Amino acid sequence: MLRAILFFLCFYCSLQSVFAQYEISGTLKNYDSIWKNKIHLSLIDPYEKFNYIHLGQIISTTTIDKEGNFIFKGNILPESNSIIRLHLTDTEDTHTVFFSIKPKNYLLLIANNHSKIHVSAPDFSLSPSDYEVSGDLNKINDEIRELESSLSIDKFNYSKPDLMKNSSLINEKRADKIREFCMSSDSPLVNILVLQNINDLEKDYLKNSSFYETLISEKFKNNNNPYIEAFKKQIGMIKYKNDLLNDDKSSARVYIVVSILILPIAFFTWFVIRRKKGRKNSISLNQLTKREKEIVKLINKGYQNKEIASELHIEVSTIKTHISNIYKKLEVKNRGEITQLMGTSTNLNEY
Repeated sequence: MLRAILFFLCFYCSLQSVFAQYEISGTLKNYDSIWKNKIHLSLIDPYEKFNYIHLGQIISTTTIDKEGNFIFKGNILPESNSIIRLHLTDTEDTHTVFFSIKPKNYLLLIANNHSKIHVSAPDFSLSPSDYEVSGDLNKINDEIRELESSLSIDKFNYSKPDLMKNSSLINEKRADKIREFCMSSDSPLVNILVLQNINDLEKDYLKNSSFYETLISEKFKNNNNPYIEAFKKQIGMIKYKNDLLNDDKSSARVYIVVSILILPIAFFTWFVIRRKKGRKNSISLNQLTKREKEIVKLINKGYQNKEIASELHIEVSTIKTHISNIYKKLEVKNRGEITQLMGTSTNLNEY
């Protein structure tokens, strides 16, 4: 009997898993003054920007009735909490989707394949944060509504010069507000959604790396949600890219420092070696007799044996004997080496 009960419970649970069905419903008032009576349900991929919209995201489309009611049912949402979007359109063409900020035509929610969620919006488009979410995950979805309200540009109290001259100031204040919101939120997935509002995540990470490291190590610890994993990889790529850049800069600095140190040493070494070689050449040349020095000078000028003999009025055989002695004293093998030796001598005029 006990086995039968256990079998029945297991079978029932498996059926619940297989036929799990979400139900996303809502009541929209005043929507028909701008939008058509079609509403789309989209599932946003973890690796997509949440402010990017395309037809591939749409998993269901339904009609809004005359009272503003709509409902989506199905079992194709992920089992884990995921980010979905409800968005309206101003055309009957179901192949056209777009974002509109003012008036707003979309809402972001968090749901899963078991969720039962109801959205009530008295004025969907003109009051972006004026809506209520009830049912499953209502606390998390209320945080998203709070985010919409806190990031409204009207909340920042900018002066007109600020708005007109310094758009970067707006982005910085929004980023400050977003980081502050993340630290107060207990939902990692809401944090991920919030951070999508950062204008330049890489730039913000480099300025506030400790915030992101704390977020990952504390709030995202042991969380394997696909959106969390995608965000961790994104931050990992930013860190890797920055480390490579820093390594390149460090290598360049080391190269410059080494060059500054080595070049003077290399020049000094070259100067000392050349000077020593010059002194050695001077010593070698000083070993020659006066006649041998005369012959070396003529060899350096390119004279051949007969020309040297004619110039010095001596026999060619005598010239050959002198040249043989010169080779031995200077430790050279040919005329070319004599010419090279004379070229490196420190003071040729002495010879």
